[in-house]
Amino acid sequence: MRRGAIADAGLRAPGPRLSPADIAEMDRLIARTEAKVKELKGR
Repeated sequence: MRRGAIADAGLRAPGPRLSPADIAEMDRLIARTEAKVKELKGR
């Protein structure tokens, strides 16, 4: 579940925009973290 931590792909100036690969990596990391939290709660 995306929580809106980064609502826009634009970062503060003069930063770059998040690429589709960056967004995909963040989605993967969020899913991995959520799975780990779920695993830890089940103990």
